[in-house]
Amino acid sequence: MSKMEFNGVELELDLLDADVMEEYDKNINKIVDDVKEPTQYEGKSVADQMRIQCGHVKRFFDTTFGEGTAEKLFGEKNNLGDCLEAFGIASDLAKKENEKTREIMNKYTPDRVQNRAERRAKNKKKHNKVTAYHC
Repeated sequence: MSKMEFNGVELELDLLDADVMEEYDKNINKIVDDVKEPTQYEGKSVADQMRIQCGHVKRFFDTTFGEGTAEKLFGEKNNLGDCLEAFGIASDLAKKENEKTREIMNKYTPDRVQNRAERRAKNKKKHNKVTAYHC
């Protein structure tokens, strides 16, 4: 279970569940595409552009973690720094889960089993050499 905390609010997401990961990926890709859409910023003030970007981040949190999550995290504020920081933390969740999964899988890969067998054989040879000198 992946956990993140922002502004005193703890959120959980089970990114090892394929369906949850699929939804998470979809939401991450959508926000990236939405923020990059240039026409939404045309003729807008810098403040309005910031509100637009905060809106995208808030939708990400509501669709990913459940309706009302953005309100808990940010209240009524449209602080772009807070929104981007929270999104950065959320986007790192998948990276951390991927690392954890890779570590678990590496424990049980055929290469590791083979390496273990090779180490045993090497240690056995070392042990036999030591025994031979003591005779």
